[in-house]
Amino acid sequence: MAKKVLEKEAETFDKQVQERVEHSFIPDLRRLRKVDWFYNNPWRDPEFVRIHLMPKIDFVLRVTKRTGGAHASKSKPLNMQMPL
Repeated sequence: MAKKVLEKEAETFDKQVQERVEHSFIPDLRRLRKVDWFYNNPWRDPEFVRIHLMPKIDFVLRVTKRTGGAHASKSKPLNMQMPL
């Protein structure tokens, strides 16, 4: 039963990705471009991504660089506030 549910979810995900690619969306932060096909979605415009998502992505990258690697399990939690 669970296998069928996962297969259906994977199929649905693949269809959604294919539909987005067909409408010129490339899921790569380095190659963002405007995709008017999206409605009410930050991926519609690179500026929306920079405003809404990049602060969070930058936060995760900073924390990962500071605490990641071979010693990540030995790191102490950080007292950092994520940007709103």
